[in-house]
Amino acid sequence: MTTNTDTAGVPVLPALSPPCASADDAAYWLHRHDRGTEKEYGALILRRDDGQFFATTPIADEVDAFDFERLLAFERTTQTIIHPPGYHCVALFHSHPQHEREVARRYPHYREEQVRLHLTLPSTVDLSLSFRQSAVLQQQYISSAYGSLIAYSIDPQYARRSPTYRMGSTPESRVRRIVAIGQFRVLEPGTVWHGLRGRVTADWVPYQPVSG
Repeated sequence: MTTNTDTAGVPVLPALSPPCASADDAAYWLHRHDRGTEKEYGALILRRDDGQFFATTPIADEVDAFDFERLLAFERTTQTIIHPPGYHCVALFHSHPQHEREVARRYPHYREEQVRLHLTLPSTVDLSLSFRQSAVLQQQYISSAYGSLIAYSIDPQYARRSPTYRMGSTPESRVRRIVAIGQFRVLEPGTVWHGLRGRVTADWVPYQPVSG
């Protein structure tokens, strides 16, 4: 469920990007935007009533989290999104800093390449929002300090599932689970995805350089 309203208390949005032809184009604009590397930065991707897309200028939040209620209002009881007047929020964007030591501490069984892959993927908190808002948010985008940009979505038929259900204990299993219940795309591989671009499928082989 969504609603459009100018209810008091709706956050004031940062400046908007130039108009973009698609949500992906707006995500690319955000990915290339200058920002710090020690905190998470977040932004909304909006579709205006005339069909053009815009991104809000990314703003910083915490070291390891971004609270989208800084940008997007929700009706408290139902967690219904309150869209900015004249726009429809279609996607969320945020960045992940390069906190390899913290990830390695939390997941001591990870190899070095798994630590880096983990930092390009949605966290459990990210996935929780994706599941709750799967009927509204067409995509979520994550930009990493390694230069990667990924997009993912959850099929609304799985919205009632727990976001941790069958996600597994490795970053590879997380990717495969998202592929099974939604869509996962690599828009920019950076230094982690070994040249892979486009939709990730069930036959994905981790850490395998793409040839051709």
